[in-house]
Amino acid sequence: ENAELKERIRSSWANLNSDQDQSRDQLVRKLAQKDAEIRGLTEAMERLQEVVDDQSSLATKCWNLERELREAKEARETVDPMSIAIKPDDEAWRRETQTRQGSQESHEHLLARCQHAEKELSDTSTA
Repeated sequence: ENAELKERIRSSWANLNSDQDQSRDQLVRKLAQKDAEIRGLTEAMERLQEVVDDQSSLATKCWNLERELREAKEARETVDPMSIAIKPDDEAWRRETQTRQGSQESHEHLLARCQHAEKELSDTSTA
């Protein structure tokens, strides 16, 4: 009887240990699965945060560009077009004026020579 009881107890302990091992293995698998899910969710949250940060940065850039555009439009509206005068470089302006005067004098000189030559031709024809 004693041996039979000892065998039953040993068998019960073996079954109990086996059940506990199976339960432990099952819990370890579930824990590993949950851990992987948490890591995946953490990575997704980090990517989402990056997107939110990028959007925030883009929104700030957009706001700055809109402000600059608005300021440029306001500045353009306040400028009097008549107040903007093109001011030539003094030396360049002087050279251009001299060149024009020289061209005009040269043209007048050639015109006078042509008229003189025509008069001589006319006088020679009549003589």
